[in-house]
Amino acid sequence: MHGGSYRVHVPLTRAALWILGLGLFERGFAHETAGRGEQHSPRAPETFGALTPPGHFQGVTDQVRMPATPGRYRTVLVPRGSGRPEWPGVRPAPPAPASRRSRRTGTSAAGGSAR
Repeated sequence: MHGGSYRVHVPLTRAALWILGLGLFERGFAHETAGRGEQHSPRAPETFGALTPPGHFQGVTDQVRMPATPGRYRTVLVPRGSGRPEWPGVRPAPPAPASRRSRRTGTSAAGGSAR
């Protein structure tokens, strides 16, 4: 008799595919039942829309309701650094007036050439 240990590598993806391959129902029963009546027909997913910094986003809501632990998200799809720079108690400065071109010299009000 020999002793020892073995290193076993089991990929989670391959295990999940194997479990799915086992099936939940007998194949004949599944083919007969699928699509018959409202209870056995696929339903359209519930979706939601939100205006985000990158633009309009449409996503799929949680398809399973868990009343004891409802899911909540404060924000939807917010890229890092996309927020406006705001400090509490500080009002933003009014926009600066557009530079005007001097009629005599042909230069801008900032002093550079406008040509």
